[in-house]
Amino acid sequence: LPVFLWTIRGQTKDWWPETCRKLQLLCSNSSDPDFKKVVSLLDRALEIEDQISKTSLIAQIIGQLPMVFLVDGLDFQKNSEFIKLLSEGYHSQKSLIILTVNSFPGQVGELEKFIHSHPETEKIELIQLESLSPEQTQQLLELKLPQFRIREKFFDRVWNFSGGNPNLVLDFLKNLWESGGLVYQEGKIISTKSKVFLGEASQTLKTF
Repeated sequence: LPVFLWTIRGQTKDWWPETCRKLQLLCSNSSDPDFKKVVSLLDRALEIEDQISKTSLIAQIIGQLPMVFLVDGLDFQKNSEFIKLLSEGYHSQKSLIILTVNSFPGQVGELEKFIHSHPETEKIELIQLESLSPEQTQQLLELKLPQFRIREKFFDRVWNFSGGNPNLVLDFLKNLWESGGLVYQEGKIISTKSKVFLGEASQTLKTF
């Protein structure tokens, strides 16, 4: 089956137009009747302005396509309605949908509760990947920050934020670069005194 990688950063609705156009291009150039029949639905999804109707239609389209959808970056709390819509057509869907969720320590229980609280999501199979150990997290930091001295205080900040979740480790480093907490000078990576802005991620972390 073809694989469609959909990486979400920010609000899901902001990615609808780009996602629909990519699927439109794929389906229009396919000889598979299952792909051809959803072209008109994709046209309609691009035209609909009501976000609730648009989200429902896109979930329907995803379920009808014989593809593997790897959706990275969904927030199971903010995008709960979309996840339920994707799960509604479980018995008739032709696609395989894999959702990757970046969860903070303490959120896995909330995710399990969400899955078992709705009839639509009861069929979701939760596969929990193990977090990195402190030693593995150290190795990841050394790989991503070559020639940078990782002091204990720096490591503690990363560990307290991520809990060993590799995606959260990378998000933390990304925010450091974007906020000026890390800069590249004279061939070396150095740490500055700039305050790290973690945006919505920090708010989620405070909840747990």
